[in-house]
Amino acid sequence: MNRKKLSTFEAFSLSFGGQAPFTSIITFGTIGLQIGGNFLTIATIIGTVIVLINGLVIYKLSLKFAQQGGYFTYAFYSLTERLGLITGWVFILYAFSYGGTLLAGSIYIISSYIKMQFLTYDIFTLIIIAVSASLIIRGLEVSTKYAEFISIAEILAIIISSVVLLAKSQHLASVLSMPLQPF
Repeated sequence: MNRKKLSTFEAFSLSFGGQAPFTSIITFGTIGLQIGGNFLTIATIIGTVIVLINGLVIYKLSLKFAQQGGYFTYAFYSLTERLGLITGWVFILYAFSYGGTLLAGSIYIISSYIKMQFLTYDIFTLIIIAVSASLIIRGLEVSTKYAEFISIAEILAIIISSVVLLAKSQHLASVLSMPLQPF
C-alpha cells in the first residue's frame, strides 16, 4: 500500500470497523430491546435513515473542499472558524465517549464468556488498549488490513446471528403481525 489513496474497500473497512456494528448491537441493542420492545425495529430504521441523511450531508459538504478532515474541516470552513473549532472539539469528545462505551461493553461481553480467575476487567482493558495502540503505532497499512478482517468478521457475525435468531423465532408471520408497543 505505497500509494497515497485508499481503495474503496479499504475506506469502507476502516469506516465500518470504526463503528463496530456487531459490538454495538450486542452492547446497545440488548438495552434498546428491553426499553423499546417491539418498537425497536422502527427506532432502528429511523436511526438508520437519520445516519444516512447525515452521511449524505457530509458527503455533499466534502465536495466543496479539497482538504481532508471530516466534520471538523467541513464545520470550520462552512460555518465560522469559532463554530468549526467548537464542533471539532465536541466531535472529539463524542468519539472518546463512544469509544469508551464500546470498550466497556466489549470487556463486559468478553469477560462474560471467558471466565478465568486471573483475567479481570483490568487485564482485558489493558489487552484491548495494547492491541489498539499497537495498530495505531504500526500505521495505516496494518490498521487497514486489521479493519478489512474485522469488518468481514462483523458482517458475518451479524448475518449468522440474524439467520439463527430468525430461524429460532419459528413464527415469523406472528412476530411481524404483532402490534407495536413502544413502552
